Amino acid sequence: MTFCKALILLRNKNLINPSSLLELFFELLRCHDKLLRKTLYTHIVTDIKNINAKHKNNKVNIVLQNFMYTMLRDSNATAAKISLDVMIELYRRNIWNDAKTVNVITTACFSKVTKILVAALTFFLGKDEEEKQDSDSESEDEGPTARDLLVQYATGKKSSKNKKRLEKAMKVLKKQKKKKKPEVFNFSAIHLIHDPQDFAEKLLKQLESSKERFEVKMMLMNLISRLVGIHELFLFNFYPFVQRFLQPHQREVTKILLFAAQASHHLVPPEIIQSLLMTVANNFVTDKNSGEVMTVGINAIKEITARCPLAMTEELLQDLAQYKTHKDKNVMMSARTLIQLFRTLNPQMLQKKFRGKPTEASIEARLQEYGELDAKDYIPGAEVLEVEKEENAENDEDGWETTSLSEEADADGEWVDVHHSSDEEQQEILFKPLLCVFKSKKLNSMPMDERRAKAAAVSTSRVLTQEDFQKIRMAQMRKELDAAPGKAQKRKHIEIDSDEEPRGELLSLRDIERLHKKPKSDKETRLATAMAGKTDRKEFVRKKTKMNPFSSSTNKEKKKQKNFMMMRYSHNVRSKNKRSFREKQLALRDALLKKRKRMKNRAPKWVHALIGKVVRELAAFLPQPFTDEIRGMCEVLNSDLADCLLLNLVYETTAFCTSIVAQDSKGHIYHGRNLDYPFGDFLRKLTVDVQFLKNGQVAFTGTTFIGYVGLWTGQSPHKFTISGDERDEGWWWENVIAALFQRHSLISWLIRTTLSESENFDAAVYKLAKTPLIAGVYYIVGGVSPREGVVITRNRNGPADIWPLDPLNGAWFRVETNYDHWKPAPEKDDRRTPAIKALNATGQENLSLETLFQVLSVFPVCNNYTVYTTVMSAANPEKYTTRIRNLG
Repeated sequence: MTFCKALILLRNKNLINPSSLLELFFELLRCHDKLLRKTLYTHIVTDIKNINAKHKNNKVNIVLQNFMYTMLRDSNATAAKISLDVMIELYRRNIWNDAKTVNVITTACFSKVTKILVAALTFFLGKDEEEKQDSDSESEDEGPTARDLLVQYATGKKSSKNKKRLEKAMKVLKKQKKKKKPEVFNFSAIHLIHDPQDFAEKLLKQLESSKERFEVKMMLMNLISRLVGIHELFLFNFYPFVQRFLQPHQREVTKILLFAAQASHHLVPPEIIQSLLMTVANNFVTDKNSGEVMTVGINAIKEITARCPLAMTEELLQDLAQYKTHKDKNVMMSARTLIQLFRTLNPQMLQKKFRGKPTEASIEARLQEYGELDAKDYIPGAEVLEVEKEENAENDEDGWETTSLSEEADADGEWVDVHHSSDEEQQEILFKPLLCVFKSKKLNSMPMDERRAKAAAVSTSRVLTQEDFQKIRMAQMRKELDAAPGKAQKRKHIEIDSDEEPRGELLSLRDIERLHKKPKSDKETRLATAMAGKTDRKEFVRKKTKMNPFSSSTNKEKKKQKNFMMMRYSHNVRSKNKRSFREKQLALRDALLKKRKRMKNRAPKWVHALIGKVVRELAAFLPQPFTDEIRGMCEVLNSDLADCLLLNLVYETTAFCTSIVAQDSKGHIYHGRNLDYPFGDFLRKLTVDVQFLKNGQVAFTGTTFIGYVGLWTGQSPHKFTISGDERDEGWWWENVIAALFQRHSLISWLIRTTLSESENFDAAVYKLAKTPLIAGVYYIVGGVSPREGVVITRNRNGPADIWPLDPLNGAWFRVETNYDHWKPAPEKDDRRTPAIKALNATGQENLSLETLFQVLSVFPVCNNYTVYTTVMSAANPEKYTTRIRNLG
């Protein structure tokens, strides 16, 4: 370190040749001394900066750059990395900002050392500092100004029509100003590469065989897409490579869509980009995806077609245009911006109702074929100069009176007389360039061929002045405002305000992720916002009633926290007065009648009379053994048959459940369920396990309620297990009517029938899937062999989905609540996610009936409405267990 400091001192005194000293310092970068390397790095950058302070010292620079090229290939990774950092820092400081430096840095993009590779990629992906441009320094003679437009529209009537025309004119002016700005290259390093085609091909080859982490691969993809887009390269293998990652669940998929759009340009054959567009449309723009995913897909398609319009097919464009009326605002606005894009690029591809109000510019717009050049032999818009020349001759005779302008404007109902003030001459200067535009409206009726001929004649017959060019620009701007001749609109079209920034060299991620409607905040964000807005309310909080803050809780509080198994044999529980069987009968009758009255109030009044008739007619063709059981129940309760049947039907539509079927690591199938009812407090007292006998043997076992003939949970020993979960698809009285007019089976009755008649798992699944029902339902079935587990999503007439176990691919369990598994569960009733988390935490190797019961005990899977929990396994029928929940 001391010797180096001495050499640096001698160099500062200009006593040592810089080339030899700097080469020595580069060699010393191999030393394992971090402080020394930092000192040498600082001196190298400072010394080269001082050498080139007054002028470029090309002699020294060439020697050092050649030496740098060898250092980047040095076997010592630390020395190579610092050498690369030196070159990047010198480029950033505009000292070595030539093409040779950039092309030396390109060799680092193929380094085997990840740090060197990342540093080189970061260099090419970074932005240069944008040059500040003073808008006031621009010449006002380059075109019309905002002041011109204000003067033009201020002299007319103050009507809403003129106000709208002024707003539209200001937007067009702003757009034209942005187009005229010189292009600023923020990525000058990429422009200095000698052979970008060869460089991009080598990078793609390296990317395809790379084993770097995902972030580095993303940087490689980004650089390749920028090279292809900026230099308009032909790299056809890049697009199929990108298509592999275009899935909504892919990590950083919005950035990959950005890379695909950046790599698109008009020189790529449309067939290649078409496959890319179809991949995005099929994977993202579907109703199965969320609104945000669809929005991102449409935005990506818009950006790709903006760079390669020929890739868009008419069928795909019309399909995407239909989303302009989508219920999600983000999807709707994205589709409308796509429509607005093609109103400019190629309006003929759109349906007539989507083309908007045609203007002269849109009529003249024509999409060029692949490889076609649009070379003109005239100046577009020059036809207005010939009209201006004739009007000048008239003005020489009239003496340039303002009344001539006003009288002509009054004929259109847009202009009134204006009395000039003392600065009349100044306003004449402002009006003179605009006069040709207002008086050239008769050109609108001129055929397009005649316009081109006149423009060509004017362009070749005279030398155009700056004033002439200003008039031409005004005429071209007017084409975007004026309606096309003979195109009067009979209906209003959709107006879409396009406030997007003009497209530069590269896209920004905001163009892909643009959402017009702010998404809803999640629960944590809303809670944080609410808590941040609350003031300190300690003075309003109820004070603790404990005399001694260190004392323990009361016995009453301790009882609430004790396990029920500890309390069930206590004196207080065993000494409770229990009701007699007759008291239970009367209580059941009263409860059922009360429930019937409540359910009637939930149906429309016109349904009440119809329900009674429906139920009575339904009782005429009830299948056995359900008929006799219901009639016997009516005799005991001294109730009408229609009332008892109606109460059984009510159970069909009010259950909210959670069912799980899973397979452990040894291939054993376990089945569990929670049954939830909104009136669970009463049903807990009526819950019973029932064994159905056949020839003196247990045919099947089920869990039901006293007075209910159906089964929601059941087990056929050594065959299969079944549970049913409600799938809400209508009102309860609609199901009653369906039972009568369509003669469909009741949901719980089908479970009981299947348990009684089916001989094996496959037969049970077939019967549950094919039998017509009065309402939709989820049937969860478990068998005795590995992979015998399935969730059947039912419509009234047949299956909507079959969702089996797939343990070989990691799907060793299925969780079903009361919502389709392919749709997200509502946030207010999400029991699916906690159950899945609990199962994953348990693990397949630890699965058993006991652990499955613990999973079903997790909140909110088990909640205040849960009546009972049942766990069962058809292979071990003696372990069928039902536990009443929420007691104690």
